[in-house]
Amino acid sequence: MKVLMLADGRSVHSTRYLAEMKRRGVEIILASLEPEEPVDKILRRKSGINFLDYIFSASQIGRLTRIFKPDIINPHFASGYGFSTALAGLHGKFPVLLHCLGSDILISPTKSALHRARVRYGLKRADHIVVDSAFLGEQVRRLGYRGDITIIPWGLEDVYFPLFENKIASKPIDSAPLKIIVPRPHNRIYNNRFIIESLTSILRQGLLTVTFPDWGDEVSIFRQAVERLGIGEAVRFYSRLSRQEFIPYYASFDIYLSASLSDSSPASLLEAFGLGLFPIVADIPGVREWVGETNGALFDPRDPVSLQAAVEKLLKRDYAVEKILESNHRLAASRARFSDNIAVTLNVMERIKASRAG
Repeated sequence: MKVLMLADGRSVHSTRYLAEMKRRGVEIILASLEPEEPVDKILRRKSGINFLDYIFSASQIGRLTRIFKPDIINPHFASGYGFSTALAGLHGKFPVLLHCLGSDILISPTKSALHRARVRYGLKRADHIVVDSAFLGEQVRRLGYRGDITIIPWGLEDVYFPLFENKIASKPIDSAPLKIIVPRPHNRIYNNRFIIESLTSILRQGLLTVTFPDWGDEVSIFRQAVERLGIGEAVRFYSRLSRQEFIPYYASFDIYLSASLSDSSPASLLEAFGLGLFPIVADIPGVREWVGETNGALFDPRDPVSLQAAVEKLLKRDYAVEKILESNHRLAASRARFSDNIAVTLNVMERIKASRAG
């Protein structure tokens, strides 16, 4: 199997996807406009403006396919490399398996008529689409795609599942302050300021610490809000870490918290399941496919009282925490094991290749 992958070379998910494919013996090369370490073929930027560079990269992608002659072209995601692949005129010449992302389908088409047209163009010229949730698949259909769709979540690598046993042995959520992690950057869609503004009174009591990434479009505004609210002692930050460093660090927390206003099936949530973090999450469609009232806490991401109530209920030990963590771990092991989901992806690729050969 020869695969031409087109994706952001900076993405941790691109890196681990590429590595697992290679581990399984796939002859795969990653082409990208982002010249990071795992990238095999750097696509030359001609303008420095993403939208234009996706257009200009189309001819480079076309030349690369003529040289490499892949069995499958695998762009990630519709609004970027899916759009570039469509512009390259490769539909009908090579099978295109397009991976779609939450923001790619849920956010980008709402920005303008041009953004919507770009996403629809990328979708229309794919032979098969992979999404990570049923909700995202429905949205792809609403954008006019009529081809085959397969739901494949991202998930956690096998090597990290044993960290869960250490979590259970240490009796999680058994002493204050509880340690919350919000592993979402400070971009407006992730709603991080809402979290600290909603939980200010609890944070001032010393019952919680909340740790955030130290990057994102609004990180300086977020830091100013922390200072204004007088909760600096309870709010912490971490810098970018390698995957091998981050996952054990992630596993050291008690609670996974996300107030995102839009999501499909977030990889960070599935990782939290595998590692044994209790989920407190915004009640939105993609997330609801994984979390309900019996295996976590849901809240309205626009209602501070709703988030406060979810956290206070946990502080009162009103959840069967260990049973929930064990149940979520089993769910991750059965449905969100990264190696299994790459195997499913390869099966899809083999079917596409066989149908094209036939």
